Amino acid sequence: TLREVLVEISPRLSDADRSSLAFLVGDDVLRWIEPNPNHNGILDLSESLFDRGIISNKNFTYLMEALEVIKSIFLWSCMKDA
Repeated sequence: TLREVLVEISPRLSDADRSSLAFLVGDDVLRWIEPNPNHNGILDLSESLFDRGIISNKNFTYLMEALEVIKSIFLWSCMKDA
C-alpha cells in the first residue's frame, strides 16, 4: 500500500528533502500539524494529506509531483512502482 511505501522511503529522504517537502505541502495539511522535517513529521504530513482526501492509495499524484519538485527522483520512482 501507499502507506507502507511512505514508511519505507521516508527515512531515505535527506534533511533538506524533508524540509522542502514539508514546505511544499505545508498549506495543505491541518494547522495543528507543525511541519517537522524528520521521519515522523513526514509521516504526520502524509497522514494529514490522506485525512483530507488529497492523496489516497489510488491517487497520490500530488505527492509524486512534490517529490519531483524536490528532485527526489529515486523516491519518485519508488512511489510510481507502488
